Amino acid sequence: MPQSLHGGHGFGFKVGDPISDHNCWERPEDMDTARTVYAVDAPNTASDVAGETAAALAASSMAFQSSDPAYSEKLLRTAIEVFDFADTYRGAYSDNSNIRDGVCPFYCDFDGYQASIYPSLCLQFGVRYDVNSPK
Repeated sequence: MPQSLHGGHGFGFKVGDPISDHNCWERPEDMDTARTVYAVDAPNTASDVAGETAAALAASSMAFQSSDPAYSEKLLRTAIEVFDFADTYRGAYSDNSNIRDGVCPFYCDFDGYQASIYPSLCLQFGVRYDVNSPK
């Protein structure tokens, strides 16, 4: 798992205050609002954002499989690590008191974090199956 900004194991997932960002209608390069970085780390819950991140990494691994196999493998290994975090520290990131203010009211999890971690597992299985299948 990548080192988090707080020194533990975790990852950064969002930059910017949600209220300021939604009220700002200028080009990013002209913004002068605070660029708060939000990160999740153990033992705090974040299965939804970690599951979606793992799914994106696994899908990216598939995209790079033929053009850059080493990078594809790195993406898949990271997807597995991030998924393990999601599976180990189950719960919605909007329930995580360390980051709740940075995700609600715009990105609160109302559907349950399970909807985010299972697609990741399926994508990882698909990548592993494709990598290990005879050509």
